[in-house]
Amino acid sequence: MIKASDIVLDQLSKSFLGMATEFGTLEGKIYRALLELMTLAGKMSEIQEVGATRLDLKAYLTMAALDRELNQWYSQLPQQLRWRSSNISTAPASFFLLQ
Repeated sequence: MIKASDIVLDQLSKSFLGMATEFGTLEGKIYRALLELMTLAGKMSEIQEVGATRLDLKAYLTMAALDRELNQWYSQLPQQLRWRSSNISTAPASFFLLQ
Protein backbone atom coordinates (compact mmCIF):
# COMPACT_ATOMS: atom_id res chain seq x y z
CA MET A 1 0.00 0.00 0.00
CA ILE A 2 1.29 3.45 -0.86
CA LYS A 3 0.90 5.85 2.02
CA ALA A 4 0.25 9.55 1.53
CA SER A 5 3.55 10.29 3.29
CA ASP A 6 5.38 8.22 0.63
CA ILE A 7 4.26 10.52 -2.17
CA VAL A 8 3.88 13.81 -0.31
CA LEU A 9 0.14 14.19 -0.87
CA ASP A 10 -0.62 15.09 2.73
CA GLN A 11 -1.12 18.75 1.90
CA LEU A 12 -3.31 17.86 -1.07
CA SER A 13 -5.50 15.60 1.07
CA LYS A 14 -5.87 18.37 3.68
CA SER A 15 -6.91 20.81 0.95
CA PHE A 16 -9.37 18.32 -0.47
CA LEU A 17 -10.76 17.61 2.99
CA GLY A 18 -11.42 21.31 3.48
CA MET A 19 -12.98 21.58 0.06
CA ALA A 20 -15.25 18.58 0.66
CA THR A 21 -16.37 20.07 3.96
CA GLU A 22 -17.23 23.39 2.33
CA PHE A 23 -19.44 21.76 -0.26
CA GLY A 24 -21.75 20.26 2.36
CA THR A 25 -23.25 18.03 -0.30
CA LEU A 26 -23.73 14.29 0.03
CA GLU A 27 -20.79 13.75 -2.33
CA GLY A 28 -18.61 16.07 -0.26
CA LYS A 29 -19.53 14.22 2.93
CA ILE A 30 -18.75 10.89 1.29
CA TYR A 31 -15.34 12.06 0.08
CA ARG A 32 -14.54 13.48 3.51
CA ALA A 33 -15.43 10.14 5.12
CA LEU A 34 -13.32 8.31 2.53
CA LEU A 35 -10.30 10.49 3.26
CA GLU A 36 -10.65 9.84 6.98
CA LEU A 37 -11.00 6.10 6.34
CA MET A 38 -7.93 6.04 4.07
CA THR A 39 -5.91 7.76 6.80
CA LEU A 40 -6.86 4.96 9.17
CA ALA A 41 -6.02 2.36 6.51
CA GLY A 42 -2.57 3.94 6.12
CA LYS A 43 -1.98 3.67 9.86
CA MET A 44 -2.99 0.01 9.75
CA SER A 45 -0.55 -0.77 6.97
CA GLU A 46 2.27 0.89 8.89
CA ILE A 47 1.55 -1.28 11.92
CA GLN A 48 1.49 -4.38 9.75
CA GLU A 49 4.97 -3.53 8.47
CA VAL A 50 6.35 -2.99 11.97
CA GLY A 51 4.63 -5.96 13.58
CA ALA A 52 5.23 -8.40 10.73
CA THR A 53 8.43 -9.80 12.18
CA ARG A 54 7.08 -10.67 15.62
CA LEU A 55 4.12 -10.19 17.86
CA ASP A 56 4.75 -7.63 20.54
CA LEU A 57 2.74 -5.69 23.07
CA LYS A 58 3.30 -2.33 21.39
CA ALA A 59 1.90 -3.55 18.05
CA TYR A 60 -1.08 -5.11 19.82
CA LEU A 61 -1.87 -1.93 21.74
CA THR A 62 -1.50 0.16 18.62
CA MET A 63 -3.93 -2.09 16.75
CA ALA A 64 -6.38 -1.91 19.66
CA ALA A 65 -6.19 1.90 19.52
CA LEU A 66 -6.80 1.84 15.76
CA ASP A 67 -9.77 -0.44 16.29
CA ARG A 68 -11.22 2.19 18.61
CA GLU A 69 -10.52 4.90 16.00
CA LEU A 70 -12.25 2.86 13.30
CA ASN A 71 -15.29 2.27 15.49
CA GLN A 72 -15.36 5.96 16.38
CA TRP A 73 -15.12 6.89 12.69
CA TYR A 74 -18.13 4.70 11.90
CA SER A 75 -20.16 5.93 14.86
CA GLN A 76 -19.64 9.53 13.71
CA LEU A 77 -20.82 8.88 10.16
CA PRO A 78 -23.98 10.82 9.38
CA GLN A 79 -27.07 8.62 9.02
CA GLN A 80 -27.17 9.31 5.29
CA LEU A 81 -23.73 7.67 4.89
CA ARG A 82 -24.58 4.47 6.75
CA TRP A 83 -25.69 1.27 5.04
CA ARG A 84 -29.49 1.32 5.22
CA SER A 85 -32.12 0.23 2.75
CA SER A 86 -33.41 3.81 2.50
CA ASN A 87 -29.92 5.07 1.58
CA ILE A 88 -29.18 2.35 -0.96
CA SER A 89 -32.03 3.22 -3.29
CA THR A 90 -30.96 6.87 -3.79
CA ALA A 91 -27.22 6.75 -3.16
CA PRO A 92 -24.60 7.90 -5.68
CA ALA A 93 -21.85 5.52 -6.78
CA SER A 94 -19.39 7.04 -4.30
CA PHE A 95 -21.62 5.86 -1.44
CA PHE A 96 -20.94 2.24 -2.45
CA LEU A 97 -17.22 2.92 -2.63
CA LEU A 98 -17.35 4.16 0.95
CA GLN A 99 -19.13 0.99 2.04
